[in-house]
Amino acid sequence: FGLLDNKYLASLIMINPNFNNYFTGIFGISQKNKILKLIGQLDLDFENFIGEAEQIKIFWKRNEVLSQKIILDTFFPHPFRSSFGLHWTLDHEIYKGLYISKENRLMLNTYLPLLNNFQIGYSKGEVSATELGKENGYKSLAFNALTIVSLIDNRNQRFQPTSGKLFKITFDTGWDKNSTFINSEIQYISYIHIINNSYLKLQYLSR
Repeated sequence: FGLLDNKYLASLIMINPNFNNYFTGIFGISQKNKILKLIGQLDLDFENFIGEAEQIKIFWKRNEVLSQKIILDTFFPHPFRSSFGLHWTLDHEIYKGLYISKENRLMLNTYLPLLNNFQIGYSKGEVSATELGKENGYKSLAFNALTIVSLIDNRNQRFQPTSGKLFKITFDTGWDKNSTFINSEIQYISYIHIINNSYLKLQYLSR
């Protein structure tokens, strides 16, 4: 910092952000009716890949032949240097060959006093029962929902944190063809240092 003239004091602040990329996966082969199927789990996380401080997550899991889950999660905190962020999530799941669920969620993110990181957005999805699912009583439906999220996250890092807390409240209200619904979720995670490289993780989840 220094004086520009007798009326102005200026300072130069340099920030070195800590971005991380993460990959983990395990794969195997399953055989049923003489047909080989790939099973396993893949978890990819990218940060600041295109220089916008964005977070991109790709998750794939298949632990049996008739079940599969895919999640694409993209968060841009300040696109085009704006004060609002965008958060898009695509969730696709096949459950034991009984039904196929798809959900698209687009959220607008900003910071508000008391509510901290605040998101509000729209969700649209559908559940399609397979022939096997219909035989077991499952029905197809489509839904729309308004979603509100409040998040406090002061963990020291996103991947393998060792200190800090996360507190998240999610509220959904929506409708389908025959009814309306309300869902809520509370998530709390705290990390406590015990000794040397030993840490305690406390987690609470209510739905």
